[in-house]
Amino acid sequence: MKFTIMWMDTPQMNVYLDGVNIKSELLVEKPVVWVPLNIYPDKITHHTFNRFLESRVPDKRRADIDLILKRYDIPFFNPIWMIQKSYGRNMNDFLWIKIDDKEVSFNDIRLR
Repeated sequence: MKFTIMWMDTPQMNVYLDGVNIKSELLVEKPVVWVPLNIYPDKITHHTFNRFLESRVPDKRRADIDLILKRYDIPFFNPIWMIQKSYGRNMNDFLWIKIDDKEVSFNDIRLR
């Protein structure tokens, strides 16, 4: 699975997961600060990438997480499934995640 971390319509980093291995590549010389330093290509692991994905979806400890999961139409908390539906959008920034090169632009998914 390929994740492209986007800043508006500008790709910042590709991350490739194949179950066991993980690799990544920066796509711009100086990525925006919102691509977290803890997942830069020389430091990325399943753990740090998972933490990043979890930071882009509602907190699993929320009291209303069951209602949120119902809205996402998923049976249990899974950040990848949630990001496939929400693109990891956030009202606080313009960072989002494109999965497997879907034909979608920032204007298609923007919140504001």
